[in-house]
Amino acid sequence: CYFLSAIGSLCKFSHYIDKLFFTKEKTKEHLYGVFIYLNAKWKLVLIDDFLPFTGKRFKKFAFSYSGGKELWVAFLEKAWAKINGSYARIGCGGSPTEIFDVLTEALSEQVNIHPDYKDFIWETMYDSEKKGYIMTAGTSADIYNLNLDEVGLSAGHAYTVLGVMEIETDKGVEKVVRLRNPYGNGEFNGDWSDYSKKWTPELKKKYNLVIKDDGDFYMSYNDFLNYYITFGICKLHPGFKTTSLKMVRPTKCQ
Repeated sequence: CYFLSAIGSLCKFSHYIDKLFFTKEKTKEHLYGVFIYLNAKWKLVLIDDFLPFTGKRFKKFAFSYSGGKELWVAFLEKAWAKINGSYARIGCGGSPTEIFDVLTEALSEQVNIHPDYKDFIWETMYDSEKKGYIMTAGTSADIYNLNLDEVGLSAGHAYTVLGVMEIETDKGVEKVVRLRNPYGNGEFNGDWSDYSKKWTPELKKKYNLVIKDDGDFYMSYNDFLNYYITFGICKLHPGFKTTSLKMVRPTKCQ
């Protein structure tokens, strides 16, 4: 989920994802090339076109895949698995910001969520939204005290943040966060969810609300503070550029 939530955010810059592939067609050796940013340098990682399948007659991807016939998600994951040594090593958990670090040159950071700093956290997220940065968020693993299953959330799970907004209602302005479950289904069922009474016909039209279990949902900022413990920011934006300087440590102290 940490991998999928990060690349789900990167979909906002589809041209950037295109640049991660050396070619969209496999070579005569049946290879693909994926660029990974390691140690402040882009490295071309070669992978073959064999992908793990499972299920009856091996018709189902064993790991990550996109909804259609696209293969770029599976190939990106295979390149990530290769530089880590195996699929098993990348499946035990991680941070979305780690994926931002290896797929972009942009600065990324992870922020711990605490109700005592709710104003600062909102300002950070809202400012990141205005600047066009991409974000992710992770739920708590405390399934017993928070009853995450009852509200439609998964414990210890990474989500893509699709939007941060202040919605004007008859009772005033409400802070709302839009998220996406990278698995493509499973949604929050509280305030501002698909069937919430807070959605008026006018608001549904304004925010193009789609009532469907597609993993895309809204929730109040207060609920976000209650169920999520961390969010990540990647400061990638249109026109982004970066420079770096290689530093060499002397062999002897001067």
